Amino acid sequence: MATNGALPGCLAGVRVLDLTQFEAGPSCTEALAWLGAEVVKVENPQGGEAGRSLLGRQSGPSQSRNQDSWYFLLFNANKKSITVNLKSERGLDLVKNITGEPDGPPLKPGATLGDTGTGMLLAISILGALYRRRDTGQGEHIEIAMQDAMLQYIRVALSNQATYGVAAKRNGSKVIAGFAVPSGIYPCKPGGPNDYLYVYTSRTNPAHWHRLLEVIGRKDLIGDARFDTAAARLKHEPEVDAMIAAWTRRHDKREAMRVLGGAGVPAGAIFDTMELTEEADFERRGIMQTMEHPIAGPFKMPGWPVRFGGRTPDVKPSPLLGQHTSEVLSEWLGLHADQIDQLGKDKII
Repeated sequence: MATNGALPGCLAGVRVLDLTQFEAGPSCTEALAWLGAEVVKVENPQGGEAGRSLLGRQSGPSQSRNQDSWYFLLFNANKKSITVNLKSERGLDLVKNITGEPDGPPLKPGATLGDTGTGMLLAISILGALYRRRDTGQGEHIEIAMQDAMLQYIRVALSNQATYGVAAKRNGSKVIAGFAVPSGIYPCKPGGPNDYLYVYTSRTNPAHWHRLLEVIGRKDLIGDARFDTAAARLKHEPEVDAMIAAWTRRHDKREAMRVLGGAGVPAGAIFDTMELTEEADFERRGIMQTMEHPIAGPFKMPGWPVRFGGRTPDVKPSPLLGQHTSEVLSEWLGLHADQIDQLGKDKII
């Protein structure tokens, strides 16, 4: 597929030594790579990062037994890889020459906010430190913990707690503040496990409610005191949900999304991961791209979602283990070919 290829790389010329593994750290460094930094992943010569084999190696007609896991490919696109034995004194020296539902139990969210979310906050902080270094010449030691990072993602819940003086309650798929009625997921035809539509009406924008009533054929309720304010709808929430569900059940989720969205009502179809992967609009806009991996072959994955000048950065293959060792040691450290060969003979790389 053709990609949009945002140019130029915002971080062109910035070099990042990546000592991370699994998701949180690699999410951070992959973001920097998408923005144009030269990110070099340092890995153990014996097998590399553990994430390469996480969930098992892939197998199938078009896959090799030695193929890296899909998990690894998703979090290490656009990077380079070198292998260094960090347990050897010489190997360590090589790296250090480089400076610089309401009544139910809690549920784990589908999105891995703790890992990728932490990586995004760290990437933003690194950009801030780079910007300051440009003016002051001073570097920065940056630290972040996943638990600390998650406080940034629950600030609406914290505001709700501050308002009422009690812990925020579980609220299922509805808005955490509990005032936006309707808000939540409603069943659509044909009634499969993923045939739902998310509908939201802002309590600060009465037009949402009026437009929704017109679409579902209940224009007669505009001005009805039982439903005309956010507070009133909250008292009659089961009735509101029932009338919306009666309408959504007569439409498939894509049609319902188009109709409500076209009327100016915030609504979104609920898609499973396969539907998201196959959604043509994502591919057309360069949000979903195909990585051309030398072993795994074509692999469709999400790229960097921010568009620069209307275009998204290209997704490049995650590196094979040690693929760039000679290149990086030569360009970053100025080592000659014979020196690099000797490091290999000494089992340092």
